[in-house]
Amino acid sequence: MAASPRQRREPLQARSRETVERILAAAGELIVEEGVDAATTTAIAARAGVGPSSLYRFFSDRDALFALLLEAEVKEIERVAQAGEDAWEVRSVRDYVQRMLEMFLNYHERRPLFVRLWFGGRVSPAVTAIAQAGNVALAERAREHLVAAGLVAEDSPREVALLAVEVGDRILELAFRGRQRADRRVIAEGAEMLIGYLEGSAGPSRSSSR
Repeated sequence: MAASPRQRREPLQARSRETVERILAAAGELIVEEGVDAATTTAIAARAGVGPSSLYRFFSDRDALFALLLEAEVKEIERVAQAGEDAWEVRSVRDYVQRMLEMFLNYHERRPLFVRLWFGGRVSPAVTAIAQAGNVALAERAREHLVAAGLVAEDSPREVALLAVEVGDRILELAFRGRQRADRRVIAEGAEMLIGYLEGSAGPSRSSSR
């Protein structure tokens, strides 16, 4: 994970904590309802019922606010992904790819705030850093699981898993573009692309053919 985004001032008193929670909730509501661009600091403060100075008391800018929201979402999706991976008995690359895409698809459909921030918030360096770190962590875990299952050569380049995760991210983005529920045809076609790539680039036959 990337370094945690820091608020300008940590809320110590109950009233301050309540104000921060209202600001975060207001930002989340605006992002879901109207998109990332509409969630300006002015609009967020108005929705939260606080003055702009109260918002800036705790957040240096809206990027810091977005990063804090996304960090919480990424921690949750990592928990869900790791729990799923640990429970699976993976029998093939196809099985793993299809399970992963289905799991992320279900999570995305349940968490519209995550979708809006993850795909629409990467104009912010802080948000981009969190997203990139999340993909790197997922790629490392995916590689470990596939190697342990004997489905990927132990000496396969780490870049193969990272590229597969980044492409999978783009597949999900395209599947959700302009939609609240994903286009399953995009997911299915994307799965075939990822399966073919992983089987051809990182499978056990790669090392044995050298």
